[in-house]
Amino acid sequence: MADEDLRTALAQPNDIRVLARVGTLLAEQCGFLRNVIDRPGIVCPVCATPLEPPQSLCDRCSSHRAYRIPIADRVGLMLYAGMKPSDQTYRVMWGYKSDQPVPLHQQMMIVLLALGLRGHEGCHRTLTGADRFAWATVPSTRHDTGSSPLQNAVRSACGAAGEEILLRTAGAPGRTLDKHRFAVATDTGSVPGHVVLVDDSWVTGANAQSAAAALKLAGVQSVSILAVARVLSMSWPPSKDFAARYVAPSAFDPGLCP
Repeated sequence: MADEDLRTALAQPNDIRVLARVGTLLAEQCGFLRNVIDRPGIVCPVCATPLEPPQSLCDRCSSHRAYRIPIADRVGLMLYAGMKPSDQTYRVMWGYKSDQPVPLHQQMMIVLLALGLRGHEGCHRTLTGADRFAWATVPSTRHDTGSSPLQNAVRSACGAAGEEILLRTAGAPGRTLDKHRFAVATDTGSVPGHVVLVDDSWVTGANAQSAAAALKLAGVQSVSILAVARVLSMSWPPSKDFAARYVAPSAFDPGLCP
């Protein structure tokens, strides 16, 4: 990671002209990055966790739908990460927001967000029909005052593009879906028809879907979740087998739409 071209590009994440180049550099120099895989019947179509036959949806996402409250219309996931300290992608997801943040991890997070958000603005418009780009972040459970590291990273990634919709914590934390956990802090009179809801990591999806429910209840018609990392538990045999068979042999493609 000492390549000066990469470091220069990492310092210009919201320059759309260098975005393709920095994506290529990341692919070349960060060999540990792996795209999330879209394989019908092999992974959950919502959260990309491996399925066990005859499942068509994983247990967690099935339970979210069973709540019968409004959740996200679509979920985009960029990378796989293993839930263990030795996993390099997992370390980036924690290192950028730790009490003593790792500068390189902060830069990588910003660039990954720029690739996912600005690099796929056309996909966003095609999927949603929205001409107004608005975004929100899932509120942090560790930084309950001021801007969170994720908010700051998205602001850097988007530059002047897009309108931020603020969410705040309104209820108790938890690992189950709760439509009252978060609330929209932005004036609901200005809430757009579609919002991209950003999170750094998807583990159970409960917080992201709870935040999506808050946006829907505030009047947002359509919500797309973008999570940078889909964290898999490597202690669960199906995840371990799936990672070895499908994830490890693949190469990171920075242009792949999440």
